[in-house]
Amino acid sequence: MKKFIVLWMTTVLLLWPIQIHAETAEVSSDDLIEYSKELDGQTVIYTGEAVGTILKRDGYAWVNLNDGSNAIGIVISSEMAESIQHMGGYGQIGDQVEVVGTFHRACAEHGGDMDIHADTIRIVKNGSAAPEKLNTDYLIWSVILAIGAASFAFIVYRKTSMM
Repeated sequence: MKKFIVLWMTTVLLLWPIQIHAETAEVSSDDLIEYSKELDGQTVIYTGEAVGTILKRDGYAWVNLNDGSNAIGIVISSEMAESIQHMGGYGQIGDQVEVVGTFHRACAEHGGDMDIHADTIRIVKNGSAAPEKLNTDYLIWSVILAIGAASFAFIVYRKTSMM
């Protein structure tokens, strides 16, 4: 009986990693790129920051979600797109959006692009403005270089005017 339990537990532990592709898996953009063949047509959960612009067409919208590593295109309905209020870009942090949908490594509907056709979306965290911080190191170096350039220009001026 003890051998049976050990054998059963070993089998479960060895087959545990295979469950990443079963039913619905939470994935990163790196997973989608690396395992695109295995995940093609699977229902996945993907979370990322909405970046760029929402592109609307014929009752659907295209949104890019960036998880910090890569951006993946998401196809959503226009109604779903209305729930996204903040898009990431310069000086802006976009909404964190969780998508549950079908992954396509080369979507025939969208010119062979890699995308996720969303069944549901959920705003995990609202975006906001991201005020830019002044980097004092750059300020100090720009003042030092400006003084150096002005000094060099003065020396050249003095030498040419003396001739």
